Amino acid sequence: MSAWDPFDQNRHADFFDPEWMFGFRDGFDIVIGNPPYVRQEAIKDQKAALKPHYPHSYSGTADLYVYFYERSFQLLNPHGTLSFITSNKWFRAKYGADLRQYMATHTRLRQIIDFGDEAVFDALAYPTIVIATKRDKPVALVDAQNEVLALNWDGGNEAFRVSDFPDVFAVERFAVPQSELKPGGWQLEPPVKRRLLERLRKAGQPLGEYCKGRFYRGVLTGLNEAFVITREQRDALVEQDPQSAEIIKPYLRGRDIKRWHVEFEEQYLIKIESSENVEHLWSNLPLEKAEKKFAKTYPSVYAWLAVDGRRQQLIDRSDQGKYFWELRSCAYWSEFENRKIVFPDIALSPQFAIDSNGHVLANTSYMIPDADLVVLATLNSAVCAWFYSQISPQIQNGYFRFIAQYVSQIPIPPTVDKQRDAISAVCAVLDAGVSAPEYERLLNGLVYELFFPEDLHAKNIRLFDACAAAGIREGMDAQAVAARIFRNDHPIYGMLFDLPTLDVVRIIESLE
Repeated sequence: MSAWDPFDQNRHADFFDPEWMFGFRDGFDIVIGNPPYVRQEAIKDQKAALKPHYPHSYSGTADLYVYFYERSFQLLNPHGTLSFITSNKWFRAKYGADLRQYMATHTRLRQIIDFGDEAVFDALAYPTIVIATKRDKPVALVDAQNEVLALNWDGGNEAFRVSDFPDVFAVERFAVPQSELKPGGWQLEPPVKRRLLERLRKAGQPLGEYCKGRFYRGVLTGLNEAFVITREQRDALVEQDPQSAEIIKPYLRGRDIKRWHVEFEEQYLIKIESSENVEHLWSNLPLEKAEKKFAKTYPSVYAWLAVDGRRQQLIDRSDQGKYFWELRSCAYWSEFENRKIVFPDIALSPQFAIDSNGHVLANTSYMIPDADLVVLATLNSAVCAWFYSQISPQIQNGYFRFIAQYVSQIPIPPTVDKQRDAISAVCAVLDAGVSAPEYERLLNGLVYELFFPEDLHAKNIRLFDACAAAGIREGMDAQAVAARIFRNDHPIYGMLFDLPTLDVVRIIESLE
């Protein structure tokens, strides 16, 4: 077979004629492949050539393998079969939405094995095997009545040996109605988990709606070595020019944000807002005069930004404000100064905290303004950890990306005053670090009761009532209360002990 360059526009016409391939005039009955895994950044110059040929799968951020799916079905005869090994990222990634819709409505999906993080192949990350047949004609998703046989590979199960994967699939597979494979993301889970996921969605309001879409990313400086400084460097600049203190702000990176609290590592940001956002003394001057005015206004900072050729680096960077010494335009600078929920963009599990100290965030972290303790408790709960694992793809070594596309889907349950009071009190204790494992277990129980009141009450688990009776409130002596309520003769201890007997808890905490 001759080599095919998918980006040679002069050969597109030939390649789109099946006769060019192997001399066939008609379509194929089977396509078997392992398409090349080429990241979208490497094909940026060819995207314009791909777009008109792949109307059902094209996305400006799709990796190359995505187009091989649609191309294969273009070449297949009706009822012809595709068998592919590719990355699984398209199951949930935003760029896979159109391909998910196409596959669910144009094909009959037969079998899917998602190997997840298992190192099945040396060169392929997150491999999956997909087998599907081409429909005579597309159908609406609601009319895709066939079932897909699926399996999520459990690398921690000793019975799951990759060499035996056909036998494992035959025994452990489960059926997923194809009509439930929504464009928003595929949940390839057994029925009991799909029903639980749906219960959670119905039990609360999506966070994106709850906070009115106010997810904000941290600051991208374009040159951290110029704008991010240590305590010693900050003190030296302020000593030379006390006025510079007003534009030097405490700074948090994603790695500084932990579960329930932040660890300030004495990093600071030289915060010079763009003249597009705020009017400085130099904002309306031509460049040369503006630079002189800036140098006079903040002489120590100007000298720092000009040292060792840094001035040219600032000029050359792509992310900048109206003038090269300014940070890029940002419409939400004031939100950094307010009390907010903060979280890193990459973590193994939910890592949400309250920041009340006006830290500016790095671009490796995000914030939600107006810190709501019910939201914080929900986001750090076992319920959220399980929910997030079902809707978000993992990246290398089991990490998750905590980005708005997925975080916005987390359901926030409704509450009444008594429930908010109990949650606020326990969150305050966790922020103080008093008896943290015990109080976090209690907070998890409270969140379970918000989502599954009928399940808990059927077992006589009423933690909110028990908290009120035990005097759990803000300002309490948390250590003394802990010594009392976590003894094995206290009702709260007994309720927490019984909690893992509930089916929903066992599923969420992977006890079965």
